Order: sequence, then C-alpha cells, then structure tokens
Amino acid sequence: LALTLLWIGACYQLFDGLNFSSGAALRGAGDATLPSALVLALAVGLLLPLTHVLTFAPGQGWIDALPALGYGAPGGWVALIAYVVALGLALFARWHSGAWRRIRLG
Repeated sequence: LALTLLWIGACYQLFDGLNFSSGAALRGAGDATLPSALVLALAVGLLLPLTHVLTFAPGQGWIDALPALGYGAPGGWVALIAYVVALGLALFARWHSGAWRRIRLG
C-alpha cells in the first residue's frame, strides 16, 4: 500500500506544481476572482463526489445515491489527482488565454 501511495503522491506533485504556478501567476497579475471560483467549483463538483465514489466500499459511504467502489486511501488520492489536474489545466488555460491582461486594477 505504501509503495502505491508513494507513486500516486509523485504524480500528484507533478500536477500540483502546475496548479500552484498558474494560480500564483494569475494572482500576481490581479486575476483572483475566476481562479477562486474554479477552486470552489472543482472542489465541490469534482473532488468531493469523486473521493466518495473511489474511497468508500459499497454500503459504507455517507451518500447512498453515489456509487462506492471501495479503493480506500489510493482511491482518495486518485480523486485528488483528478482535481489537481483539472484545476491546474484550467488555471493554465486561463493564463494562456491572456484574459488576465484586460483586468483593471485599482
């Protein structure tokens, strides 16, 4: 289990760097509203339900309407990777689009 979690953690670190660098660049350019909304939307819409589905075994979850695959800790980390990849790519796309250049500061 530890070896599996270490590999998953290594993958997480790779995409978390994209997440942090893109988010910091946008905040530095004055674009904080959309990145904050993306964090909230992806956390509630992707991370929480996917974590529930991948982590809990059938019949042990908190929400009966969601399926439960029962992968335990690795499932939770895989859900976190999916969230970080989605967030990192969305923030990078925002930076790459140049929309932050049109933000009026002050």
